Amino acid sequence: MIKNLLLAAATVFTALSASAQNRNQCYWLEQPAASIPGTASRTTNFVFLPTQELKVVPVGRSMGSFRLDYAFRGMPYLKCPHLKVPTVNTSYWLEGATLEPGYSDVYKTNVPGVGFRLAEKDYFTDTVPFSRSRQNAVALAFGISDLYVEFIRTAYEIKTGNVDLNFTVYARYHDWTALTFYANSRVLLTTKEYFTGCAGAQTITFPLGKVNAADLPLRKTRRLNLEVVCTGLPAGSKLPVKVYFEGRFNGPGRLSLTPGGATGVEIALSRNGAKLPGSAVDMDWMRSESGGERYRLPMDVGYERIGNSTVKAGQANGTMNYVIDYN
Repeated sequence: MIKNLLLAAATVFTALSASAQNRNQCYWLEQPAASIPGTASRTTNFVFLPTQELKVVPVGRSMGSFRLDYAFRGMPYLKCPHLKVPTVNTSYWLEGATLEPGYSDVYKTNVPGVGFRLAEKDYFTDTVPFSRSRQNAVALAFGISDLYVEFIRTAYEIKTGNVDLNFTVYARYHDWTALTFYANSRVLLTTKEYFTGCAGAQTITFPLGKVNAADLPLRKTRRLNLEVVCTGLPAGSKLPVKVYFEGRFNGPGRLSLTPGGATGVEIALSRNGAKLPGSAVDMDWMRSESGGERYRLPMDVGYERIGNSTVKAGQANGTMNYVIDYN
């Protein structure tokens, strides 16, 4: 199907009649020069690469790009009569796609977390839509912009797969919409660096049992294995996954108790003797499963007295959130 689309995209359509615009008779600068300058608007189709590999970038940045080709490359320049048109305004705009919220030049796709943008990457570096003006001159010819499609990360969690690109770009020079580009193709988005997503249990209840205050500080701890499953990569990829914790902490590795219960005591958390939480810590890759890649963070959990505080008996519960950090 992709092959058929690309073949279709290579077809060039030429307008049959002159545009109602172009009152000042801007024209195509043919090579070799035509006996009668071409003043009619023209159309062509963008040609897309069949696949694009996505790289890891922050939200809002380009995950990958390639140059958009089109069969209409034999006549890339046009001129406007300098006596009639002292200043030429050039504008490109896109129709047929919806802007991503919060962006002025990134458009939605059918793939979650992925938008697209059209950008110049040669003499100019504008993104569609754009408009600019240049003073005309006898020797001045205006080129057709080389456009690149960029796939923009628009969310923390992304998906891969086929992205359908169906839109139209118009190129206007002075009052003449000289060229119309049509996009009607499909690009397969792949990755070797992204998880589609990582998830663990929404709620983990971990009982520590009854503890006699006289036994504190408690040297014996219990092992809690925090596990998550990450999807969207080939089996065994072992990309880094980190986790950090949020809650009421009295310093690293010291989770404060929920008010209204016991006092003078806190919950100690550690991993291999190192206090948790601190900064984000690496989770251990365990194995590949049918549902994805399983990761684990082993933690040792127990009660400890707060300095020389007097311990008051009561419920000794604590709550914290864990946040998975990947990509």
